[in-house]
Amino acid sequence: MTDRGNLNLRAAAALLEGLCQEGLAHLALAPGSRSTPLALAAAGRPGLSQSVHLDERSAAFCALGFARASGRPAAMVCTSGTAGANAFGAVIEAWHSRLPLIVLTADRPPELRAAGAWQTIDQQKLFGAFVRDFHELALPDELPPEAAARYARDIGRRAARRSQAPVPGPVHLNVPFREPLVPTSPWAVGATGAASEALPAADRPRERNYRAPRSLDAASRAELAAAIHAAPRGLILAGLVDPAILGVDARSYTDALARLAAASGYPILAEPAGGLRFGPHDRGLVIDGYDAFLRLPGWVAAHPPQLVLRFGGSLTWRPVTQYLEAHPGARHVVFDPLDQGDDPARLAADWLPAGAPEAADALAEAVEASGAPEPRADGDAWRGAWLAARATVGRLRLAAVATAPEQSTPWLHALLPTLLPAGALVYAANSMAVRDLDSFGGQAAKALAVMANRGAAGIDGTLSAAIGAALARSRSGAGLTVLVTGDLAFLHDINGLGIMGLDRSAEPDLIVVVLNDRGGAIFASLPVADADPAVFDRYFRTDPGAHLAAGCALYGIAHRRAVGRADFSAAWADARAGAGIRVIELTVDAAANRATHDGYWRSVAEELG
Repeated sequence: MTDRGNLNLRAAAALLEGLCQEGLAHLALAPGSRSTPLALAAAGRPGLSQSVHLDERSAAFCALGFARASGRPAAMVCTSGTAGANAFGAVIEAWHSRLPLIVLTADRPPELRAAGAWQTIDQQKLFGAFVRDFHELALPDELPPEAAARYARDIGRRAARRSQAPVPGPVHLNVPFREPLVPTSPWAVGATGAASEALPAADRPRERNYRAPRSLDAASRAELAAAIHAAPRGLILAGLVDPAILGVDARSYTDALARLAAASGYPILAEPAGGLRFGPHDRGLVIDGYDAFLRLPGWVAAHPPQLVLRFGGSLTWRPVTQYLEAHPGARHVVFDPLDQGDDPARLAADWLPAGAPEAADALAEAVEASGAPEPRADGDAWRGAWLAARATVGRLRLAAVATAPEQSTPWLHALLPTLLPAGALVYAANSMAVRDLDSFGGQAAKALAVMANRGAAGIDGTLSAAIGAALARSRSGAGLTVLVTGDLAFLHDINGLGIMGLDRSAEPDLIVVVLNDRGGAIFASLPVADADPAVFDRYFRTDPGAHLAAGCALYGIAHRRAVGRADFSAAWADARAGAGIRVIELTVDAAANRATHDGYWRSVAEELG
């Protein structure tokens, strides 16, 4: 009699084998019945990095964070029914951020669909157009055993390849199984789980990179070098970039853009997640704090660019886009090796499938070879204006930070880069955390990495994504990860903390700093906040009144509440001495915080407006 459970397990093991052969680096699993064969197959691959999660959204975002930090495919496994739908947010973020995420949804067999069977929905192309590839596997018992194994292995290999090339992105595999789900024979069940004699498990997945460097062709190099010579008023925009996803070394990336800036004489508008703000590279032309003076119509009007070269995604702050929109006559060149099509102002004249370091180095070399741009008064004045604005903003930022109330955030963002050890990663949540790091984090020679889920810019899954990034870094020996998040983003994904109780082998070195301003304080900038405060408080501010310490205690996570600088410094020292996930909750007064921000921007306007 055929042991269907055995066939299911052999196919699941072959699927994982194929994924690993093409670079799968991590597997995040959520519990469920129909996914039993996949869980047993995972148990048979102890050399594969794995984590277990309370819910599917946490698993999917953890895999996403692991992929972002490592640059290698990561997968999540879940059961059938609504389970897979919980991964949709992570799939959307992976699609827009070009991350190699693989979603394995277990499913009921076709005869149970549309028949009222529990935990059964239509999972065909569940994620629509947000995946690079979709495939539903054949049922393992409908093919000869060896053919089923070869087929499943091949599908796994194809899925991992498609998640990486021609550009990275999410892939969905729907994997149906008929019961029984567990083998009745002892073929693959034991202390170490599933170990197929036909499919020996590799101890470590193979690392592959299908993203070949794409540099500029000779004609493009010559034409752009000439354009730079003809346009003394130029800018380089360094938006969010994940060097691991590009398959490049972070230092090579920053050195290449710094070289291009030096060759062209162009200032670099660099947001923290763009890689240029922190590190030992030449930062002489790196501009930070630009959000404060690009708010000023007079400054914007007086400084029209002629040529804009952008690497990475569009910048976070809306004033940057508004500045570009105010000067539609400038030529915009976007270096886009991941085919992201990121151009909210729709001003790009040229899209080039190349990126740093290759393209930036090649273009810098072409400019250097043709002779440095001739000195021009307008070029010198142009650079001087940006550097002077940087200096003014830096001075006013220091003053604002020094006088900021204890229950505000500017001082924390200015302090954090000084506290972090070299090589640390800051994962910034969306809404105010990523913007305040941009405004008040400044720049420094210390090498720090910054990441954020800016593909779709949602707050869902923030904690789990940071956990995934921390796991990737911890397992590669990269060191500390710090998540800076608001209270709503933290609460939105608090189940992510459950990883520590479920899976003691998961040891992310992660400090979570929760800026608790009691609700959606970012919406205070909306017109409704002043027009109708009662409507604002109920429908936008939405103070949850949550006790974060109790939430952490549910999962046995170390928590410490801090009010002000001295309290935070003590809490930070305790957290640095700890291990695993530990949480610092910093109390923020939303009204005082908004007043601090407004006062800073007003001081910049008084000097530069």
